[in-house]
Amino acid sequence: MQGGSDLRLKNWSIRVKDLRLRKNIMKTKFGAFFVGVLFVIGVAAYGAESTGYQHDELRPTLEKVYADYLSSIEHEDPALLSTVVTSTRLNNLQVAFESNGMKFPKDFFAMLKKSGPKLPPTSLFHYIATSSGGPYANLIYGGNMNGYLNKTQNGERFLLIQFEKEGGAWKYSVILDPPLELVPDLQAEINSKELSFLNTPPFKPDRIEARR
Repeated sequence: MQGGSDLRLKNWSIRVKDLRLRKNIMKTKFGAFFVGVLFVIGVAAYGAESTGYQHDELRPTLEKVYADYLSSIEHEDPALLSTVVTSTRLNNLQVAFESNGMKFPKDFFAMLKKSGPKLPPTSLFHYIATSSGGPYANLIYGGNMNGYLNKTQNGERFLLIQFEKEGGAWKYSVILDPPLELVPDLQAEINSKELSFLNTPPFKPDRIEARR
């Protein structure tokens, strides 16, 4: 049973080749650097374990944080970005860009707009639940990706957005789109309001590692 779960997780882990960025990006001398930046900014794969619970009361707060993150990218607003991303992530980004002779956040914004994955607004998806435990929380939706995250992906999938608490405030962490097949009886769980799948990965509030 565990082997089947691992196989499904491999199928939905967001990889650069799935984003169709590899072909064009790797032609440049900083291609490998950009590949790394994708994962620093929050295009992620699964990792870690703990216990999580349903906490729908957090939905408005978390949606506001994510909306502000999207706005900071759209308007290239470093002040806003600093309020919705953890200090560790910001420091990692700054080091990554400056060590490659680039300016942060100016070149960060430019790179995302030119080559980064298209991040979806939550308003286009059906809200399912919020899971939270310890310093992590997940907003979980379902819907047609319509080219978001992966420009060739148009199927019905989950949209999962993770947040990390820092200094008492929630900050945007990572985003991913697991397949609906991870929860075969999803509609039945929604109808019963049981949502037991929130206690299984990747839906439970475990840390989701950004990795290559």
